[in-house]
Amino acid sequence: MEWLNLPLADWSVRYYPRGARVSGAESVARLVPEEDELLADHERLRRIVVRFFPGRPAQMLYLHWSNGADLNALDQSVAAGAAGKEEFSGALPAQATSIRCQACGASSRVVMATPGTPFFDDETERLRTHRYIEKCPNCDVRWTVNVLEIVPTGGTRIRREQATGGLRSPSCAMRTTVTTSTVPHNDGAGAPNRGSPLRRSVVSVREPVSSPRRGCRRQ
Repeated sequence: MEWLNLPLADWSVRYYPRGARVSGAESVARLVPEEDELLADHERLRRIVVRFFPGRPAQMLYLHWSNGADLNALDQSVAAGAAGKEEFSGALPAQATSIRCQACGASSRVVMATPGTPFFDDETERLRTHRYIEKCPNCDVRWTVNVLEIVPTGGTRIRREQATGGLRSPSCAMRTTVTTSTVPHNDGAGAPNRGSPLRRSVVSVREPVSSPRRGCRRQ
């Protein structure tokens, strides 16, 4: 099955159902073909490609569910043009990135929540209620970022505990860091301002209050 067209908020998004591969024939920012191969069959992820600005490359993003949603059924609904807002009520936008553990120094390629994308008006509530992988798999120290999945490397598969309940609801205290997001500004009424090249957004980052050691950060 090839990609499917999906209207998402005010955007026309290319939706990739389970097993479909993202073509490298065109320029897609953040596309890593090896990662696409590893994540194409993921039971909690669906890949999307969207162009936020004319004349710029489209971007590779992910939608992640932690509520047990049946994404195979979602694929069928999108293919039939019948997918509505309710099918995406548990989805959280994300992107793949690299982080390094500040406690043990281990590097991980992860899929991490991406606040500021102009798809869902209730983003703050989605970030609060979503479940995350809270600890570094190498040293078990809590991470300080919202990690959704660890990308398998070297042909290894996703750890069993992540696939069968390793995601946990966020329980640690929160601190906030202001970062710059390269997506159009959303004025709060669901209408993104395409004339603004950048927006300043407050990104929630998880900071444990019970451990003096810091977790992981982006490389």
